[in-house]
Amino acid sequence: MCSCYLTPSHDSIWLYQCQQTFAIGHAQSGKNPELRLIFFRLARLFRLPIIPIFVFDGPSRPALKRGKKVLPLEHWLSQGARHFIDAFGFEWMMAPAEAEAELARLNARGLINSVLTDDSDAFIFGATTIIRNPNVKVDKDHVGIYSADAIRTQIDPALTRGSLYLVAILSGGDYDDGLLRCGAEIARSLARYGLGDTLLAAVTSRHVDLPSFLHGWRSELKTYLSEDPRDTLGVATSLSLLPFPTPFRILSYLRPMLGC
Repeated sequence: MCSCYLTPSHDSIWLYQCQQTFAIGHAQSGKNPELRLIFFRLARLFRLPIIPIFVFDGPSRPALKRGKKVLPLEHWLSQGARHFIDAFGFEWMMAPAEAEAELARLNARGLINSVLTDDSDAFIFGATTIIRNPNVKVDKDHVGIYSADAIRTQIDPALTRGSLYLVAILSGGDYDDGLLRCGAEIARSLARYGLGDTLLAAVTSRHVDLPSFLHGWRSELKTYLSEDPRDTLGVATSLSLLPFPTPFRILSYLRPMLGC
């Protein structure tokens, strides 16, 4: 079973792509060109030996992403897209909050084999396998498949879920801008100290007092930044940490509102 990532949020993959395709020259594209493109994408999936499941963002999704307000309204293509999904006999569901987090949960529990998305944040939410949305004109029948296991075994053993989570927290992601002047390279180097794995374990535990843990964790982060004892950063640095990170920031990725 393969899950197909389709959400009605402003940075939704399919709906946004279909809308942007006809941003210019809409009047010359015929009637309902966006829905027509969705239809053809669904028709292509219909010919494949997979069982797509479409998940839409729910009412409790974050009100702010990447510094921009997320309107509480559905994308204007959502209803028409669901009519087509029903007509093809595919399944769709509404997530409590972010569809991406719900899909990652289903993937982590083995209820679906993969998540079709262009957003690598799905790995942070716990997805184990991601399929990139293919560009049919360029890729033809080829698709890019990425698994968390392959990333660790073939690219970098240090790129665990905790490490990816730390990179998002430090360098910035959907929910905040991260630590000032801390880019992805510094964040990835810090992850080699195991800071992401310990943070992940603490946040997902029901027996850890998070504010107390963060106090000690922040001290470790400051030490590694200023002293770089293993020379993973290449050069010691000093960044302002307080009041970073706040519980809200770290919980956004690891405790999203999910279904049962």
